[in-house]
Amino acid sequence: MTVEELYTNFCDNFKGICKSTPDTDHEELCRNINNYFYNLGLDNNCAVYTKPHVVKQGKQGFLVDLCWAQEKGDDYGLELALESEWGSSKSQIMDDFYKLMVLKAFIKLMIIGRFQQEINSLLEAMSKTIQNSSVKYPGEEYLIVFFPDGYKPKPNIKKGQIFVGYKISFQGKLQPLKPYFLNNNSNFHTAY
Repeated sequence: MTVEELYTNFCDNFKGICKSTPDTDHEELCRNINNYFYNLGLDNNCAVYTKPHVVKQGKQGFLVDLCWAQEKGDDYGLELALESEWGSSKSQIMDDFYKLMVLKAFIKLMIIGRFQQEINSLLEAMSKTIQNSSVKYPGEEYLIVFFPDGYKPKPNIKKGQIFVGYKISFQGKLQPLKPYFLNNNSNFHTAY
């Protein structure tokens, strides 16, 4: 699965993730997002590892919130590593980003609820950190998904609310992905 396919899949399924989230409960929203990726990893024939508080099932104990592992024959490795942060400070977000950096995984996914004015400084810090890192794994990519304006679970979804994705290469090259907006019926549609 490519970064773009993963982003599109997540965006297309986000409405269903929200339906089971109690109003304004960020902890439950994170758990539902992680459950979504837990099941998606299983659907992609990966062993899925997670922390006990993140999802109720799965193999326990790992550095990040959730990861997908290939464990077939002599082929071992991480397909995806996931960290999510809601309402945390920039330094807490970067601490979780550093966890992703030290892992050898094809896709490193960070989902963040932040205010619009903070996005550029976070992206710049992430990109520069990757560029300056002495350890890089060719082929790894970062997918950073922002919920600007501190996304709140239903019923606070507003028309025009957006979430945006960015791909960062292992060299630190930043590439925006298409944004997704919520329309009047709380369905997603892409921006063009």
